[in-house]
Amino acid sequence: MDTTPDGRHGKSESWVREWVGWCELAPAGNVEAGAWGTWQLTYHVGRYGVDDGGTIVLSRRFASDWAKPQTDTPGEPHYASVSTSGDASLRVRWDPKSNIRPWQQGLAIDVFDSYLAEGDTVTIVLGDPSGSGAGTRAQTFCEKHFRFRLFVDCFGSNRFIEAADTPTFSIVPGKPARLVIHGATEQAPDETSWMQVKFEDIWGNPCHGIDAEVSLTAEGGGCEGLPGTVQFKRGEPAVVRLENLRWEPGRWGRIRGDAGGDIPPVYSNYVHAVEKTHQWRPFWGDLHGQSEETVGTNTADDYFAFARDMAGAQFSCHQGNDFQVTNDTWNVIRAATRKYNEPGRFVTFLGVEWSAVTGMGGDRNVMYLGDDGPLHRTSHWQLEDWSDQDTDRYPLDNLYGALEGRRDVTLVPHIGGRRASLDFHHAELERVMEIYSSWGRFEWFVEEALEKGWRIGITAGSDGHKGRPGASYPGAAIFGVYGGYACIYAKELTRESLWEAIQARRVYATTGKKIQLSFSSGAHFMGEEFESSDPPVFKVRAMGECGIESIELKRASQTIFSYRPKDPTAQNTDWFRVSWSGARIHQRNRQTHWHGSLRVDKGRIEEPRNWQVDNLEEGIQSDNEQTIRWLSRTTGDADGVEFRLSGGDGATLFFKTDVVSFEVKLDDIGAVPYVVEAGGVRQQVEIQRISPTAGNPYANVTFDVDESDFYDGWNPYFIRLMQEDGALAWSSPIFVKKVKI
Repeated sequence: MDTTPDGRHGKSESWVREWVGWCELAPAGNVEAGAWGTWQLTYHVGRYGVDDGGTIVLSRRFASDWAKPQTDTPGEPHYASVSTSGDASLRVRWDPKSNIRPWQQGLAIDVFDSYLAEGDTVTIVLGDPSGSGAGTRAQTFCEKHFRFRLFVDCFGSNRFIEAADTPTFSIVPGKPARLVIHGATEQAPDETSWMQVKFEDIWGNPCHGIDAEVSLTAEGGGCEGLPGTVQFKRGEPAVVRLENLRWEPGRWGRIRGDAGGDIPPVYSNYVHAVEKTHQWRPFWGDLHGQSEETVGTNTADDYFAFARDMAGAQFSCHQGNDFQVTNDTWNVIRAATRKYNEPGRFVTFLGVEWSAVTGMGGDRNVMYLGDDGPLHRTSHWQLEDWSDQDTDRYPLDNLYGALEGRRDVTLVPHIGGRRASLDFHHAELERVMEIYSSWGRFEWFVEEALEKGWRIGITAGSDGHKGRPGASYPGAAIFGVYGGYACIYAKELTRESLWEAIQARRVYATTGKKIQLSFSSGAHFMGEEFESSDPPVFKVRAMGECGIESIELKRASQTIFSYRPKDPTAQNTDWFRVSWSGARIHQRNRQTHWHGSLRVDKGRIEEPRNWQVDNLEEGIQSDNEQTIRWLSRTTGDADGVEFRLSGGDGATLFFKTDVVSFEVKLDDIGAVPYVVEAGGVRQQVEIQRISPTAGNPYANVTFDVDESDFYDGWNPYFIRLMQEDGALAWSSPIFVKKVKI
């Protein structure tokens, strides 16, 4: 599609309305996130008309997960109909690449067999209820200024102009579906703690304007300053931050919240009230996401405000794709970064995503310590003004050359849509890399880097495009999982202190839960490197948000020790988990479709439930006494089901998907997973018995590992932890070089 970013080619609104045409939407007004309904957009053809061979495209943002329309089956969900008052025939097709980024997704309407004249109308009905259809589902995440943009190629020349009055409205949160409580994970003796209490709708949007009361109680010791209730008021965000909480020293504590009604009670993360102040403190945040200035949602100001006020993050960084960042946009991002930086409360970093073709380096986040920094793009591909093209640095070696020697910049290799290439590496500029984001789980990526000899730390972020950094739910589209969190061990919550910790690799990653993790060897903490002739002894301390299922000590890709505290209680239970994981390929479009079923030939399936299913439209679709059917997609992560099998002695389980099908005797299944490999990128199915006892007894774990079999040269050791709910954490490695006496 040949169009400028504003879609108007410099023409005024009145000129476009007269010559190209205009639009109206019914019903007009705000839309609740994820609501089902019918929306009718009418295009009034302008004086140019639309020639035989012309095209009309109804576009929406790449990040939007408004349900994909289908045009073949009236009566089924998401049916879209298109009609005209004119003489032309219309051909309709869904084209996810019909427009220029970020407005790629589009319903394309080809005009043929005649033309459309001035005054003719084209009516597009999204969620047409013909045939008793259910309508269609709106976007699941909030947006202040959601837009449908209608582009018209009046002359069949493949040059499009946006029609006038294309509708804009707000996507607003729905009613409360869950309570979320979280806050600091450590309290020093001379400090107080904080907690955030909020209501979210079913899609993870913070609610607004509700009248509710939540009862709070402290578990695990007293919490001075904790109110007995929190009141939420109409007209205000349903988010309250509690300050000046003080936990009893030497204890682990957490808060229980009870909202009553249909909302189940919840617990916060644990807070460790330490008896003496340590050198470093854990701080939590999200260093990766973008706003509508590039391919995301809402403004850069909204981005940082959400991270601080709605997500309760303690630090954040904006990462917009460089080839979309104009000089004006760079100034907007710089101003927002400067505005929201508040040492001790919320720390921001200036950044941009250097977005190269994978073979030329691939995705690297560029992050600066200060409020300024050079904007070296991969290209000016989506910019109108190419006058400063000489500032581009491409391929990656040229960017390394431009930044080499600077101590105020760092690069973070990661996998988003495209992936970073591991054929490039600069040890001084690249201190950490992402193992996880909303795009999926990429353990192979980090392990391959460590196998190559990289001495690099491990982090995670959301790479969110939905305007929710720090609380990035996947919604219902291409983002497969909940966004990640980074925990940084720093002296204080300032840019300089966090920066020093990142450079020292004193950071770890989680899949979005505040899992507490400490990994050390003698006086050496995660991220450090040292030489030794004696086998290293590692100490692991962990506190999960729920029971811990396994902790592995890994040396690059090799698991050399596995600790499974719940195995003895799980060995002979009648509870089973069947899970599947992995990705189809390393590149884009990596999602694996695991739509399928399991069946048992004896016994009765009871209490089936989803395990680790991130998308609300997926998971268990139907079940009976012997069968469970599901929809599921994974992108490196794991989905699954859990169930109790009653009277199942001698039963065989039959697993069936398009990826792999097999059968296994359940009498042969124990607490250690039975694994069936399924090709692709670590695609596999696991079956195991699980403990019916959940939670506290297995949440707090401390143990030592004596590693006697370390290799000559550098050994990268790190921890991989999994909770019973499937949430994961990964420490940064400790690098130990074996030397001879």
